[in-house]
Amino acid sequence: MKSIYFYLLIPFFTLSSIAQNDGKTVDLKFDTNYYDALDKWVIFPKQEKDTVYSAGFVYLDLKAGFTFNSELNFYIDNQGKWVILKKNEKNITKQLLLQNTPKVALLNPLKRKELVLPATPLWFKNYKNPKTSTANLIKTGAALNAIGAYQKALEYLLKAYKTTPNYKGLALEIGVSYNALKQYDKAIEVLNKATTKNPTDAYLYREFGFAYLNLLKLDEAEALYKQGLKMSKDNQLNCEMIINLVTYYYVQKDKAKFDGWAALLKTYAQPNSQYINYLDHFTQEWETER
Repeated sequence: MKSIYFYLLIPFFTLSSIAQNDGKTVDLKFDTNYYDALDKWVIFPKQEKDTVYSAGFVYLDLKAGFTFNSELNFYIDNQGKWVILKKNEKNITKQLLLQNTPKVALLNPLKRKELVLPATPLWFKNYKNPKTSTANLIKTGAALNAIGAYQKALEYLLKAYKTTPNYKGLALEIGVSYNALKQYDKAIEVLNKATTKNPTDAYLYREFGFAYLNLLKLDEAEALYKQGLKMSKDNQLNCEMIINLVTYYYVQKDKAKFDGWAALLKTYAQPNSQYINYLDHFTQEWETER
């Protein structure tokens, strides 16, 4: 009979609620981000009223995302012994890990053996990908960017960039990381090379213009956004670029620039979209102090 796999979403619990251990001495430190525990055994925190912990393996499914494969449950008795609950091999719970997933505790080799867990799960060979694969390095970096782990993402992306700087999508993800980390000069350096090599990629101009805008180099930012709009066939992307300029000119109370870009935004944005809602808000609040 085939094993049953199903996905759950990890809920968010505050650290104050998971730190309780009913008076028992528990050598567990929930101080590791799950994305720093890739390909490792971990323990997830329990809720305050629970007595059972879940132990499992964290990995990246390149299609589904960061995943916790729960292998077994255990509790800690009054003597501090870890007692394994009966395990059903036919039902494996896979939990998708989200940005607000709480920190986990790394399972050291001694405790792993106590829980009768192998060094690496047998099923993991189906997901294990070569760390040297450029495509997988970029996918991992992109997945980390998607959850806001930008510094961690750069570890993978820059490794790929050293060997294959012109790989499709790589410069864009690096630009996203650097911009999010407010390292705009580094973003510009990478994106300048990328747009020289591939001048028709509109998404590169979104990040390129954003970097210059945040350095308050408005002429360069506008020129890059205009180039991106010229290359883009995606109204959503167009709105993303324009709203950045609209927001900036709203903050600066530059009415002429605001009106010009706002008018252009209306040609791309759907009625009642978030972009039109932002625009309406800015217009209504124009005279407020900021």
